Amino acid sequence: MKDTSEIKLESKISELLALSNETNAEIADKMGISGATLSAYRQGQARPSFDSLVSMSEVFDVSLDYLVFGENADSSEINAGPVVRYMGESLQDSQLRQAQRISMVSNVGHRISQKLDEEIENYLSDSSTQQLFSGTMSNPQVLALEENSVEIRLLLKSFHYNLLDPQTETPGKFFTTVVKNLSQGHTYRYLLPANSDDWVSVVDSFRDLLIDNMHSEATVRNNCKFRVTNTPTITGCGLYRLDMEELRSEHPVIYDFLLEHDYCSDRWVGYTIGPAESAQGTMVMDTDHLKESINIFEYLWEKAEPI
Repeated sequence: MKDTSEIKLESKISELLALSNETNAEIADKMGISGATLSAYRQGQARPSFDSLVSMSEVFDVSLDYLVFGENADSSEINAGPVVRYMGESLQDSQLRQAQRISMVSNVGHRISQKLDEEIENYLSDSSTQQLFSGTMSNPQVLALEENSVEIRLLLKSFHYNLLDPQTETPGKFFTTVVKNLSQGHTYRYLLPANSDDWVSVVDSFRDLLIDNMHSEATVRNNCKFRVTNTPTITGCGLYRLDMEELRSEHPVIYDFLLEHDYCSDRWVGYTIGPAESAQGTMVMDTDHLKESINIFEYLWEKAEPI
């Protein structure tokens, strides 16, 4: 029967990195690889060797099946194959680990060699997925930029990335990053078009949720500002002043991408927010559009009404 297991290596690496209390650099050091190599694995731009996969699974303390395919073995016992069965239960840990590696080669090695190359080749050959190399970034990549920004300016027509449901005060996928940035003294400015929503109730819910999570109303009110502009807008944009040193340490692939394509100006980077909430990526601004967008944002901000 043909094996139809789906390779989930990239998403699992991203998931496990997000759950870890250690930095990407610390995790990469434990694996014996560079931070850039780990980021390349996570972005699907390089294929780890089998030894690297084993090292990765040990550092994350997960099985190879889970790391590669997102699934654990059906049994809670380690299926280490005939070698382990003949050795019996008296094996020392080091012997068992070696036997497990041998068994894993037979259990998943052929699946990796047959499917991982194919999946990565498909990814690299599909122009729609060549986001970093075609001037677009995925939502996780934008989130990585925001995590490494000290000043954030956002022109939004929708607040769903920050607050999914104002009635229940359900946070959006960027909410945790906003809390982290504000707690570090970083600043946010949200510019909202008057014709898009009942912004007062949305902002009140979002602000209350921030205060509940940060336990500091003063920090929220001082570092997170909201204004409403009467100027009609078609779509939104994000403008970030980056901590370049932190970005280079945490996300070297994105750092190199921004510099190589001249997308940064005085530590600022900008992107447009697509008009559809279902969009999976955003367009990065070149420096001319970036500078113009910063000036327009400042102009509209001065004339906008505070909330």
